[in-house]
Amino acid sequence: LKRVLDNVAHILTIECFCGLKGLRYREEMDPDNCPGVGSQILIKIIGDRMKHSDDDTFWAPHIEELKTALFDDRAVDTVFSELSLL
Repeated sequence: LKRVLDNVAHILTIECFCGLKGLRYREEMDPDNCPGVGSQILIKIIGDRMKHSDDDTFWAPHIEELKTALFDDRAVDTVFSELSLL
């Protein structure tokens, strides 16, 4: 079960990374169409760890760092704190 959960966390981390890339492209095409406040906080958390690169890049270490940040509750606590939901 732990292995399955770790794999799910890994997949969700990659999905967050891909989502960030999509949001960055959307922002370039339509700067007035901004994500909400909570999404902007998560975009910053993800973007701080996953810098854009047009080069062929080995992403595994960055994905592991992001997975740790997203799934050890720091990301959720940060969003809740910024939105005054705690």
